[in-house]
Amino acid sequence: MDRSDELREFLRSRRSRLEPADVGLDWQAVGRRTAGLRREELALVAGISVDYYARLEQGRARNVSDQVVDALATALRLDDIEREHLRRLTRTDAKSSPRSQAQVVSARTRSMIEALRPTPALVHNSMLDVLAVNTMAGVLLEGLLDMPPSRRNLARWLFLRPESHRTFLDREESARELASSLRTAATRSGDTAVHALIDELTVGSAEFVSYWTEHQLSGPGAFTKRVHHDAVGEFELSYQSLVIPQEADQYVALYTPQPGSPSAERLALLAARTADSASRPAQPSTGPA
Repeated sequence: MDRSDELREFLRSRRSRLEPADVGLDWQAVGRRTAGLRREELALVAGISVDYYARLEQGRARNVSDQVVDALATALRLDDIEREHLRRLTRTDAKSSPRSQAQVVSARTRSMIEALRPTPALVHNSMLDVLAVNTMAGVLLEGLLDMPPSRRNLARWLFLRPESHRTFLDREESARELASSLRTAATRSGDTAVHALIDELTVGSAEFVSYWTEHQLSGPGAFTKRVHHDAVGEFELSYQSLVIPQEADQYVALYTPQPGSPSAERLALLAARTADSASRPAQPSTGPA
């Protein structure tokens, strides 16, 4: 999808989630064929002409001023990430952030995430490529380590690997988070790999398409996730993705339980069983005599 199409769909999606009463306009539902703000209503609230807004939504407006962008963002009740997204879409000269060429995780960072055991931890970039993973994250995200290192990606794992359906019990929320994070990355990055990943997910997952077309945006954040593992059952973890300041486009993602909780006990049990399995010597195979 090119920038003009993206701008049109984004503006339409944001108009559709508001009603006139939300922006201080008197209105009646009678005679309205669709939900959401009409073009003329949004133009009125933003203080611009209907014709200019129509050209903007159609991708035909040029040199959109900061004042117009801010007025539209305020009228549409956009948050900071959405406001930045709108600003980028309306700039014909907007520069994308190139992908860092050094997608190598330092030995220090690798040692750090492994030392966090039993906390599952991994390192990812803005397009959700998994750059490093500790033992417990590999156990928790079943099937992730079965993927070739160059194809390990959280969105690819969630939407294309059947094992992911057993892991996150709040799958809808997790899927929406990843799709919105990927859309934010696609807007900011000029890397063709991001768009190739989106094309792959669009072809391979109707579920991804359903969330992608919502045009939601998000960045690294903190969420509560209900997870399941066959060895210990269901438990709850807090997910948080933190910037690694000294590295370009790298984040460490942590899955932590509430201290002293039943979830902490189950995670510790999973870690103990993982360690026991790893230390148990392989049994020699016995063929027919």
